[in-house]
Amino acid sequence: MNNINKGYLTYSQSDPDLDIRSNRKVGKGGLCFLWKKELDNRISVLKLSNPFIIGIQLQIEMNTYAYIFQSYLPCSKYSVTCYEQCLEDIENVINSYCSKGHILLMGDVNAELPSNSCNISHFTLDKRGTMLCKLLSRFDLIPANCLPLCLGPDCTNVPYSRGRETLLDYVFVEENCMHNIFSCSILDDDATVLSTHRPVLFTLRFCKSLNDDRGHFKNPMNINWKHVNESVKCCTLYSDFAEQF
Repeated sequence: MNNINKGYLTYSQSDPDLDIRSNRKVGKGGLCFLWKKELDNRISVLKLSNPFIIGIQLQIEMNTYAYIFQSYLPCSKYSVTCYEQCLEDIENVINSYCSKGHILLMGDVNAELPSNSCNISHFTLDKRGTMLCKLLSRFDLIPANCLPLCLGPDCTNVPYSRGRETLLDYVFVEENCMHNIFSCSILDDDATVLSTHRPVLFTLRFCKSLNDDRGHFKNPMNINWKHVNESVKCCTLYSDFAEQF
């Protein structure tokens, strides 16, 4: 990852399966953050013990911080018990930092939530999805790419077999930070070239100070929240769904 661009610094952690010689390594990757070198004095790596989550602290202003976590939860070949244990570890991590600043959680969580065009009445959560929803509700986290403002395809996972596509990759943002969302989209990419996942692009702006050293921040998709209907502002899609639990 350090060779992608010399203007960036990285912090990464590989999938633990790669350390087991007998395991199949096709489709294995890991977790990684990249940030511009000029932001390095604002970023601190968080040392976490779970191999399925990594995190960084981003200083936004003098006494304002964001805690950004990248997760990769066990896929269906692992037991539900294993998945639940990893969710509990993530909950403990978030609980340790949620009182210190903003929380942003992203990654492949290997659980399905209803997409922005999904009819909730026809969607059924499995055990993993149910456990994930309960965790999100505890911290008022909203899946940004499940909201109507997210552009592009509804799903992020495209099976090699070209079977049913699923939504497994998310960016979870605090509900009270929704007005800071500049853009969210899923790229309509040929996901089967290198992996079965489409990229999720997400832009969140907390304040101007982060961009002062880099020049004027430009984004072609600044959302005018005056034109977003109340159901989106109140997260009806997510809150109505979460009420089941």
